[in-house]
Amino acid sequence: MICAVHSLDALTLLDAVADSICIVDGIWRISYANTHAIAEMAGGTGLVGMDLWEAVPGIEGSNFGEVCRRCMTDRLPRDVEGYFAPLGNWLSIRAIPLSEGIAVLFRTITPQKQSESALRTSEQRFRAMFDTLGRGILFYDGDGRIT
Repeated sequence: MICAVHSLDALTLLDAVADSICIVDGIWRISYANTHAIAEMAGGTGLVGMDLWEAVPGIEGSNFGEVCRRCMTDRLPRDVEGYFAPLGNWLSIRAIPLSEGIAVLFRTITPQKQSESALRTSEQRFRAMFDTLGRGILFYDGDGRIT
């Protein structure tokens, strides 16, 4: 059974999700932006009606812009993750084709990237320590078992 969702309910749902969401029409005009997208991209100012390439400086020549263009052209969902200098954040973006344009869902993943980097640094430090030791080291847990 197919359930029709009232447009106001759909907009409420789009605002409630954690991702930032923009809907872009076939001529690259932003036709919808949820509150997260407005806060993240425009510092609280309106995005609706703006050209995507003007509303988000730096996106046009980036991997993010390329993913949007490819999604619009080949009508296939596309994903990309990377650092976006104009916003000063690592982003994860998913572009999804719609009947008359694309939806762009994105979220800041900077905290995850910082955690990954800290873990890599710690692993490298411990690996270097073990590689330079001339003797073995044993680690014991609280019960005296070698771990």
